[in-house]
Amino acid sequence: MIIQKPHNWDSVEGREFGEFKELPPGGHPCIIKDATVKFSKGTNKEMLVLQIDVASGEYANFFSALPENMQHQARINQLTENVELFKGLIEAVEASNDGFRWDFDTRSLMGKRCCGVFGREQYLDKNGKPRFSTRVLRITSLAKLQAGEVAIPKDKLLEGFSGNHGQSHTSNRDNPFEIDPTIDDDTLPF
Repeated sequence: MIIQKPHNWDSVEGREFGEFKELPPGGHPCIIKDATVKFSKGTNKEMLVLQIDVASGEYANFFSALPENMQHQARINQLTENVELFKGLIEAVEASNDGFRWDFDTRSLMGKRCCGVFGREQYLDKNGKPRFSTRVLRITSLAKLQAGEVAIPKDKLLEGFSGNHGQSHTSNRDNPFEIDPTIDDDTLPF
């Protein structure tokens, strides 16, 4: 049986099977692909879910090229209890899009730009081997990225493991706005 040659076969760089392309930690210009309001499973509280992707540069459309279950989301849980984080995210989007003022319609966020600040977090895979996932830690304005005011976050390591173990890959975790790694995720309101 003959396989149909993919349209971009001649322009794509080959990788070894099982090798993941990594998004480096730090700030990246992003675009909001989708914005929805959902309700958390445990508390049934309102949360804003943004599906984002890298907008330009070497990593443009990074997440769009991944399977749907690995598309990257940024979430702010319990909107009414985390107004400061919610408002800060909206202000970053407004500052990154000239003349844009949010009207509380999630659809108006689609296509807007912002800076996603990504960091690496170590975890154990299904075989108990330490690996890294890269996820959005916060959203800020593009002006801060352009001014060089976005620091590269330190790797969040598992206790007892060093940072040179494990292969990195990008994952879609449920709590991307973690502030203090010493606090149990289940106690955080976001």
